[in-house]
Amino acid sequence: MQVGDWAFAVGNPLGFESTVTAGIIINTIADEGNCVILGRGGQFFLKDRPEAFHILLIANTAHRVQFLETRFNLTHAVAVQTIQAEDKRRTNLYRKIGCLDYDRPEHYHLTLNMSRMDMDNAAALIRSLVTGK
Repeated sequence: MQVGDWAFAVGNPLGFESTVTAGIIINTIADEGNCVILGRGGQFFLKDRPEAFHILLIANTAHRVQFLETRFNLTHAVAVQTIQAEDKRRTNLYRKIGCLDYDRPEHYHLTLNMSRMDMDNAAALIRSLVTGK
């Protein structure tokens, strides 16, 4: 990987749970250049970086379940359980960093309701925002 390459950090690849460590890692990744950080409080850890774009993806529960069933070939029960576990993990993370209002629009440049659009259109909007084209 070279500086300027796009990188995706999904989940908890290095096993870090500490929010201080997460903030350091997120800022270190951002220092390297173009990157996409999904979750992990990036909108708070990078809030003072003018080059960072903060995007919130939302969807109703039925859409989230259907997405997991289709995209990852999960059963309905496993998809529901996965969503519940992720929601709990997210709530706990934001509680640790003292930001329980993570879904408030003022923290983001853009909020997309994925129950109302497909991934290709969402990606096009995000690309347009980031590139200015």
